[in-house]
Amino acid sequence: MADAGARATTPHGGARALRARSASRWTRLAAALAVIGPGMITANVDNDAGGIATYSQAGAEFGYSLLWAVLLGTVCVIFLVEMSGRFSIVSGHTITDAVRKRFGFAAFIMPFAAALLVNLLVLASEIGGVCVALQLLTGIGFQVWAIPVAAALWLLLWLATFDVVEDGTA
Repeated sequence: MADAGARATTPHGGARALRARSASRWTRLAAALAVIGPGMITANVDNDAGGIATYSQAGAEFGYSLLWAVLLGTVCVIFLVEMSGRFSIVSGHTITDAVRKRFGFAAFIMPFAAALLVNLLVLASEIGGVCVALQLLTGIGFQVWAIPVAAALWLLLWLATFDVVEDGTA
């Protein structure tokens, strides 16, 4: 007589089918997370000191009434990252390369310049945040700290190895 645990105890094909269905559920969940995961990380990439301060002020003023925008933005970024990944895999080019090749350098330079400007402004706000923190810590005005903090950051990026920078920012 066969083992009692091996007998069909479920209405749709027995224990073996149940294990196969649950395995396929986990496989589908893992595949969905593989697609959604990078988008979730990208959606949260701007959670720096300036962003958190802005989110706090907006939350204090508007409460939960703008939560729909956060959810919509997260979903949009998830789809953008997923489609960009598919495009890059199929074509072998990044989105930036494709825009430059399809529409020419003139169509490429404006978004590039805008992204460069935004990144420089974010860098300036990060340096400013460190300067304000040092002012709170020492009592010396934040304006005094701007050049030393920028110089220390430049030295760190210029002289340190990738592992040192990665460990320091993690």
